[in-house]
Amino acid sequence: MVRSSKLISLAAVLLLVVLAVPFPLANVAQAICYSDVWVAPPPLGNDANPGTQSQPFATIQHGINLTCDGGTVHVAAGLYVENLVINFAVNLVGAGAPTTTIDGGESDTVIRITSAPNTPNVISGFTIQDGSVLSASLWKPADEQVLYAGIKLPSIKMLQGLGPDGDGGGDCGGGIYISETHIVTLNDCTIRYNEAYYGGGICNHGQLYMNRCTVRGNSAVSDGGGIYNSLGGTGDSGKMWLTNCTISGNQLTANDVSRGAGIWNGGTMELLNCTIAYNSTTSFSGAVGGGFANLAPTTAIFKNTIVANNTAGNSSYNNGYTGPGAVTVSQGHNLDSENSCNFNQPSDLVNTNPLLGPLQDNGGPTFTHALPEGSPAIDAGDNAGAPATDQRGESRPQGSFCDIGAYELIKTGVPILEPHPGYSPPASTWTRLTPPTMSVQFVSVNPQQAIANKPVTISTNVVNAGDEGGNFNVILKINGQVEQTRMVSVGPLAAQPIKFTVTRAQPGTYAIDIGGQTGSFIIPDTGGTSRVPVNGALIAILVLGVLVVATVMVLVLNRRPA
Repeated sequence: MVRSSKLISLAAVLLLVVLAVPFPLANVAQAICYSDVWVAPPPLGNDANPGTQSQPFATIQHGINLTCDGGTVHVAAGLYVENLVINFAVNLVGAGAPTTTIDGGESDTVIRITSAPNTPNVISGFTIQDGSVLSASLWKPADEQVLYAGIKLPSIKMLQGLGPDGDGGGDCGGGIYISETHIVTLNDCTIRYNEAYYGGGICNHGQLYMNRCTVRGNSAVSDGGGIYNSLGGTGDSGKMWLTNCTISGNQLTANDVSRGAGIWNGGTMELLNCTIAYNSTTSFSGAVGGGFANLAPTTAIFKNTIVANNTAGNSSYNNGYTGPGAVTVSQGHNLDSENSCNFNQPSDLVNTNPLLGPLQDNGGPTFTHALPEGSPAIDAGDNAGAPATDQRGESRPQGSFCDIGAYELIKTGVPILEPHPGYSPPASTWTRLTPPTMSVQFVSVNPQQAIANKPVTISTNVVNAGDEGGNFNVILKINGQVEQTRMVSVGPLAAQPIKFTVTRAQPGTYAIDIGGQTGSFIIPDTGGTSRVPVNGALIAILVLGVLVVATVMVLVLNRRPA
């Protein structure tokens, strides 16, 4: 009976231990998943939270890990320094590229997608930046600085001369890496400031659909400063479709043979109403295709697309390069600022300057190159098959025909009398400037869960869709009461960011309203405590298991002879 008493005592101790250990719902490894989870920056976000809209997680990867196959991770505005791995069908929805950023910290690919073949993902509303897969080397960085005067040595794979597929994309895709036959859709995203040996911005071995995205300021050593599109081992890989996208300001850095500062295509790609501009290679004579390089045995298809003002070491191929055995197909209504893209249809414009404006915020979630009045790209596109809006979301066409490129010039004028005595311009140019048309674009609140008497920043954008500049009185209301007002001047077809700072001492929820755009922040009641929900069913099973084991052991020992 002494042994029985000891066992009973042990079972009691085990029971107490089980009851003392909390079991957050999020810690039940993959046995439980959710169709929708929410993520927000701290202090509102915490990975110990249940991942609901009111109690979100703090990191996107944690949200991915606890999302069911085919589920969605909703990401609030903020900066997330993470290197994400997606290995099943999950969708990421951000609050918009201007306000929601995933930063790779220059330590690895920002988003690496390596799941089962033909698995779909949709990623919308993010800026994806500062990814790098150039950091791997044969020595530690400190050794490089001492022994090699700070020069970063190439990775083992580079020294061995292996291609980007040798280790699952180790040197390919600083911003996004997409594995073979994986299906990815990018909507309203900016991919910027990433670097890799191949595919500084994006490395695609799967099937990529891009809508209203900007790929800018990325760099690669060898091929594909902006995008690297490569065939894999199956017929469903190395394909991409770009619609209303801008590829601008990407570069190649090798003083060696390099190709495609904007896009390197080794698969199949189709571009519709896109703009490829101001991409560049080094001045090395073997560098070709500042805008794009199309390599055998591949096909590149263009329609309503601008390729202009790109530069390459071999100036015969500043804008485009088509290698032996590759095919570049024009479906008409394209524009080449030189004549290197093989645009050969009667409706194509070659050796034509589109008069592009600078890459900037022209409205919409991502940057674009505007077309000024008088650009030959205006009304020179084909309406058949063209998207219903441009990259900014403005409707197409504004005239009789859509414009070439990702940007559609808004035409708001109406005919007027001749503007100056003695001068009679063509009637088609007689327009009246529309007055200022102001609106508030969005409201962003940071933090969304605040501390009493600590500042809360409320941001918004005032947009002027008119042809004339003007003033706008921005009114901030909290819980229906006017809190602050501010007068802002906004130029024609421009936007002006505005920030307010407020504090509150009392716990509660505070509703924000600026010009009909709404948000909120919470000051929690610190008098109580909040706990992560406990998985009662799991605890009950563990307790029952301990009691059963203890009972069996007692019965067995009691049967043994003394």
